[in-house]
Amino acid sequence: MTEHPTPLPEDAPAKGDAHLSPEAARRVLLLLTTTRWLPVGFVVSLHVLWMLDRGLTLAQALTAASVTGVCIFVLELPTSGVADALGRRPLLLLAGVVNVVAAVAFLLAESFVTFAVAAALLGVFRALDSGPLEAWFVDTIHQSEPGADVDQDLSRMGTVMGLSMGAGAVASSLLVAWHPVDGRSALWLPILVFVALNVLHLVATLLLARSLGTITPSQGSSCPRAAHRLPSSRWGQRQPIWAASWAQRWGSALIKPLLQARTLPTSTASSPP
Repeated sequence: MTEHPTPLPEDAPAKGDAHLSPEAARRVLLLLTTTRWLPVGFVVSLHVLWMLDRGLTLAQALTAASVTGVCIFVLELPTSGVADALGRRPLLLLAGVVNVVAAVAFLLAESFVTFAVAAALLGVFRALDSGPLEAWFVDTIHQSEPGADVDQDLSRMGTVMGLSMGAGAVASSLLVAWHPVDGRSALWLPILVFVALNVLHLVATLLLARSLGTITPSQGSSCPRAAHRLPSSRWGQRQPIWAASWAQRWGSALIKPLLQARTLPTSTASSPP
């Protein structure tokens, strides 16, 4: 006789915790997608400029930024088992805490080493954050509607991701133009808002953590954390790439003349030859 494993205590539904309906699960998915990617739009076009403004050379800034990609590459597969060990709820909360620490480190960094540390923390966050929310959503939908097609829902998630990043990039450029804090760089306020929005995302995740803990990988499916990614359609797969490219191009186009008008130290470094 085979005994079924007992779910871990942290993954068990709380007393009186009802299963989310598909509509409620969609709202949670889109809300957390918005709070997750809106802060990214605030820094997608300022990332390197902020490091240059803090005294780094262009080579140092690009090298420090590359640390994020290296960390994601190294940790993406090892962290895929963390969701199965801890549960999706603790994993998303852990990722949110690391994200806030990385944002604060990026705001306060003043040297190549400190920026590299901030970039490494950001890479850890992205590796931890990659997958558990989407996997929870797919399992939640399939618990109510077995075999349901979730491509359209995940495509909406990609659309919300792009709109959030674009809105953040535009708002960031407006803050640079406003520059209300005398004695600070025009880039400082958008970076500060980036930190505050990451805290907001952590709070949103914490408030919704109860619903995120109602289904675990062992309860919903046998697939690991990384099994459910973006939709299979070509448009759905290209949306995150398109969103990042669109936000960066428009943010840079808006911010570049503002920086040149204010004669920031980064203006010469960021202008084309």
